[in-house]
Amino acid sequence: MADISVRPAQAGDGGLLRDIYARGTVEEFTSRLAGAGEATRYHLVEMAGSAVAVLAVTDLGRLRPGAPPRSLLHEIKLRPCVRNLGVIEAVLRWLASETGAGTERELIVLAPLDDEPAVLAAFGLRESHRVFRWPVAANEVTAA
Repeated sequence: MADISVRPAQAGDGGLLRDIYARGTVEEFTSRLAGAGEATRYHLVEMAGSAVAVLAVTDLGRLRPGAPPRSLLHEIKLRPCVRNLGVIEAVLRWLASETGAGTERELIVLAPLDDEPAVLAAFGLRESHRVFRWPVAANEVTAA
């Protein structure tokens, strides 16, 4: 297996992100990277010198006394050709070493419905939350 590395996405990576998502424009990705806040960091995953995935890590606030810091892993997009090649495992190892995920920091991972990736269980992650989404189209509905 080729070496897999994770690095922060830079403003000039818009073209790489466009290639991974296979839609949108370079300008849109460049603008979104430039507009990211301090709490959310985008990262590129590289394998054998090529960008193969993108992910976002967002630090979440905690008020509960004594609770460890919490981060959310989301916006995970892999090129189809690298599925089952250890990319997610490498990302989880990177998060453990770089952020203390699983030891000093709680990590929440968003996964698609009806998908329980075995790799998450292998790292000790277990289902703990239900996520509800309010899609943009639903904003036309007003509360009574």
